[in-house]
Amino acid sequence: MNNMSMKNKFALVCSILALAVIVQGIIIFTGSNSIINESKQIANNEIPILNKAHQLKLSVVQVQQWLTDISATRALDGLNDGFDEAEANAALFKQLLSELKELDTENRAYTNRCCLPLSLITQSERRWHRPILMMDLLAATR
Repeated sequence: MNNMSMKNKFALVCSILALAVIVQGIIIFTGSNSIINESKQIANNEIPILNKAHQLKLSVVQVQQWLTDISATRALDGLNDGFDEAEANAALFKQLLSELKELDTENRAYTNRCCLPLSLITQSERRWHRPILMMDLLAATR
């Protein structure tokens, strides 16, 4: 190295730096491609799953809200649409759950295990509320 000319030493250093820049460029390029692929996967798979899960949560809340409403209003005339609305939201829940199972195949077993069919809940609520409502109506007419 001592007997290399200054011009050759400069060319060697420039070549090493150029090689380092090229290697870093390749690393950055592959990293950015990985990020792009991950963001596409998130946008195409994860976001729709999150949206369905959020809609699913809202449908459960709506069922609960309508059943609470029917309990609070005692299904008086004009205020007795709670069961129909709860059943509509329960049907929406069922539809969203099947869509979520199709979208999120990795967690299908968990979804099947943790999500009690909402129709069972609304049916039991309806059976529970009807006698109370009838007793209240009978008491009000006496």
